[in-house]
Amino acid sequence: MITKFINNVEISRPAVNILISCIAGIITFNLIQKNIYGAVLVTASFFLLHFIIYGKKFMVVICIFFIASYINCLIYYSLETEYKTVFKVVAVNPKNKIVEIGRQSFKIDGIKTELKDGSKYLIYGSFRREADIEKGVVGTIKVEKYNFLEYGFSGIVNSKQDYFYNTLKKYVGEEGSALVCSAAFGYTKYIKNEQNVLMSKYGIIHVVSVSGFHIAVIYSIIEKLLGFKFALVFSFIYTLFSGGKSSTWRAFLMIFILKLSKKLYRKYDSISALSFSAILLLIYKPYFIYDIGFNLSYLSTLGILLFYNKLKIKFYKLPQILSDTFCISIAAQVFSFPVATLALNNFSPNFIWGNLFLLPLFTPIVILGNIAFMLMWNGMLLKITAYIIKIFIIALQGGIAVVDKFSLNITTINSSIVYGYVLMLICFYMYQNGYKKAKHVLWMVVFTVILSMYKFETKVTIITDGKTKGILMEQGFRRVLITEALLGYNYNILNKNYYPTESIEWKNRKLYSYNGITIIPNDEEKEIVIVSSKNSYILTINNQPYVCNQSYDIIKIDENKSFILDQKNTRALNDNILDSEGDNSD
Repeated sequence: MITKFINNVEISRPAVNILISCIAGIITFNLIQKNIYGAVLVTASFFLLHFIIYGKKFMVVICIFFIASYINCLIYYSLETEYKTVFKVVAVNPKNKIVEIGRQSFKIDGIKTELKDGSKYLIYGSFRREADIEKGVVGTIKVEKYNFLEYGFSGIVNSKQDYFYNTLKKYVGEEGSALVCSAAFGYTKYIKNEQNVLMSKYGIIHVVSVSGFHIAVIYSIIEKLLGFKFALVFSFIYTLFSGGKSSTWRAFLMIFILKLSKKLYRKYDSISALSFSAILLLIYKPYFIYDIGFNLSYLSTLGILLFYNKLKIKFYKLPQILSDTFCISIAAQVFSFPVATLALNNFSPNFIWGNLFLLPLFTPIVILGNIAFMLMWNGMLLKITAYIIKIFIIALQGGIAVVDKFSLNITTINSSIVYGYVLMLICFYMYQNGYKKAKHVLWMVVFTVILSMYKFETKVTIITDGKTKGILMEQGFRRVLITEALLGYNYNILNKNYYPTESIEWKNRKLYSYNGITIIPNDEEKEIVIVSSKNSYILTINNQPYVCNQSYDIIKIDENKSFILDQKNTRALNDNILDSEGDNSD
């Protein structure tokens, strides 16, 4: 373990403290753009906490890296353009019209045709500062005209990957070729949404975009065959070749630090190496701190480093292959679960089955996919390799069919559970470090989360968020979403925003009853009638709740398919009691 003493205080893993300082500097830069008072409060709290724990001498070190990180953000989001009208750019995301100048990202406006990914262009135009800090966009370049210069490194690589995809699909089909390209070197251009959804369901979505898993597989094989020097060089080239994602750079840097420490006769500390790799990436691209892939990669790795060995001790009776997979899967979820759930608003309980039964089948696909790419100039060898790949693809399809028989559906998670989980982790950490009273706080958190999720009175919510329409009925722990379709973009938005416990497709607009309340479409979908046998319930329209004390209510729909109330109802709603044209039950 790397340890230093500053002001007679033991500083365990100083790289971790430096990383936290860098993150604080980046977040402060973002907060200042939005709310300077919030930025001052967060910054003051951060420095006060460090001063209390480590004293004023280490405070100097923290301040240096905090300020350096803040200045790095200033440099990244600035561009001297007073007289500049010509820009030499590289297209990095043509679909979203994102280009790069050095390490900086820009949006382009005024180009109707799609640029070639990875190619270099000379753009004539003007710059408009419209920073999107969380996406790393410095501003917008208004294009007047542009000229193609040359294929860049990534442009050449992408053209070769396109050629490989078209060649391989002759032997393994379009879906098989797309799967191999994405799994082997992260080329996701041809992967279908259905394939991504399937991988997400089994918690192995990281397989179809190059991650630390790929770097570990590639490095370990090359090291065994050709030694660590060639393995490091090949892994570096592979990281560039696969698009240089944050997760791959993280894995490569950790391997590099591990091997370097052994050569320098230094003790390797994995958490310090993890922190150091994050510092380097945040210096190069400060906005990575807001990137979901960056956060999941580092949090998953941190969970594995901290909990894998402890879990192995608990499950030592299991066969090694089961124990390894199970413990890694659980450890990786400890810190990544809250971030992934809040960002995606769903959780797949099938990640264990995916990692146990499906992930091992991807290892040969990754290896053989890269071998096939290097052999694509030799038709015979490529054909042989492709047929071997096809065997593993068929095995993977069979494995998915088997696992699917006992898999569970992806479920949405109430945000209260996620925040409660984070507080429980904090309480558990405090309890383990001697704060025994934290267990009382833990039980309070559990009780509060359960209470926040329980509805004591039936609630009917009329949802009119743009094009997304639906009705949500809540009682107890049950949240029933009634909508016209259970697939597609609109349903996904409803599912993400309202996290129902179950969803029902309202086919042919038939009536639906639940817990004494019946919803009926009326007058050719121009009205919705709510009939209640209960004394009262809560009706929410456009995020405004109202107490309803009548036996039925009529909600009218205008020509734009939005829900409205007539003038009589509107006056009644102002009194917070809905007095519609229904018969009052009192």
